[in-house]
Amino acid sequence: MTFQEVVGLDPDKFFRVCDVLTPRNVDSFAIFERDCAIRTIGLPADRTRALDLGCGIRDPEVAVRMMGVDRLANVQPDILCDFDRDPLPLADDSVDFVHSHMVLEHINNFFPLFEELHRVTTAGAILDLWMPWWASHRTWGDPTYVRSFTFQTFSFLNREAYRNGSGKTTMGQYVPNCDFQPVHSVLVIDDGLAELPVEERDRLICHGVDVVRAYWIILKTVKPVRSASGDS
Repeated sequence: MTFQEVVGLDPDKFFRVCDVLTPRNVDSFAIFERDCAIRTIGLPADRTRALDLGCGIRDPEVAVRMMGVDRLANVQPDILCDFDRDPLPLADDSVDFVHSHMVLEHINNFFPLFEELHRVTTAGAILDLWMPWWASHRTWGDPTYVRSFTFQTFSFLNREAYRNGSGKTTMGQYVPNCDFQPVHSVLVIDDGLAELPVEERDRLICHGVDVVRAYWIILKTVKPVRSASGDS
């Protein structure tokens, strides 16, 4: 049984690809993640159309390629904004790429933020998002984290998933005014686990703690927003 079968995902209907990635000889995990995004996806030639959401203190290589957005003035972002509370000070359809590294777990107003990201991004824009996986001691032990993430999390941002019933939980009556299509999802695990038989590795991913180091998902902005009911 594959991992996707265990968690009940149909990759043809929701996630097209679910890979397992193992960083080898990595000195800085954050730099590894950033480089994965840049090399895999690429960035717009115009840095003003690429956002580093929750940029923190940036590597100079990143600063010249993306506009940094942060609520902390001391990290000297290009755009000072508490995007967990306030609208992004950007025009509609002005962004082609959004990168976010270990930020979303700190966001209280999850749906409003993604509604803003949908507003400012163009149709077909790429959101490159990194976050902790739900099954880790750090996810539940860090008091600054306010949420955890699984594959189902982003079904709430996808109108196709709503039509198929994925988002119809007890919160399903609230449909955010946005629409993002999952393109690719990756679980980052340690090297040693990659050497295990697939079934044993997938069992650990599903039921183990501190097995997955990070969850990487790539979303694409869908405009106009599709109907959640399937009606035109």
